[in-house]
Amino acid sequence: QSSAHGNPSRFRFWVGCFKSIISTSAEHVESGVQLVNRAGDALKEILASIADINGLVGEIANSSNEQSTGISEINSAVNDMDKGTQQNAAMVEETAAACHALNQETGELVGLVSKFKTTLEEEQDSEWKTIETRAEGDTVDPKQLVFRRRASSAGVASAALETELADEDGWHDF
Repeated sequence: QSSAHGNPSRFRFWVGCFKSIISTSAEHVESGVQLVNRAGDALKEILASIADINGLVGEIANSSNEQSTGISEINSAVNDMDKGTQQNAAMVEETAAACHALNQETGELVGLVSKFKTTLEEEQDSEWKTIETRAEGDTVDPKQLVFRRRASSAGVASAALETELADEDGWHDF
C-alpha cells in the first residue's frame, strides 16, 4: 500500500498510459471491425457479381445452343434446296433429251407423211384448177375465191360451199 499511496503521480501516470493504450486499442478494434465489414460487403458484391456472371454465361450457353440449332436447320434447308436443284437439273436434262427425241421422231413422221397426198390436198388442187378455168373465161368475184379457199382449208363440206358461192347476195363485207 505504501508504494501505491506513496507515489500517486506515478499511479496516475500508469493509469493514463493504460487508458491511452485501451483507447488506442479500442480505436484499432473499431477500425478493424469497419475493415472487416467493408471486406464482407466487398465479398458480398463479388458473390453477387459471380452470380450475375454465372447467369450471363448460362444465357450465352442457351443462345449458343439456339444458334447451333438454327444453323443446323439452315444447313438442312440448304441441303434440301441442293437436292431439289439437282433433281430439277436432272429433269431438265431428261426433258431436253425427250424433246430432242420427239424432234427427231417428228422429222421422221413428216418425211413419211409427206409421201402421201391427203384428200384435202386433192380437193385444194381441184379447186385451184376450177378457179383457173373460171379465170380464163368467166369473171369471178375475188371475194368468192378467198371465201372458197378459206372454207376449203377449214374443212367445210363442198356442197355447202357450192351453195354459198351460188348465192351472190350471201357475201357480206366485214
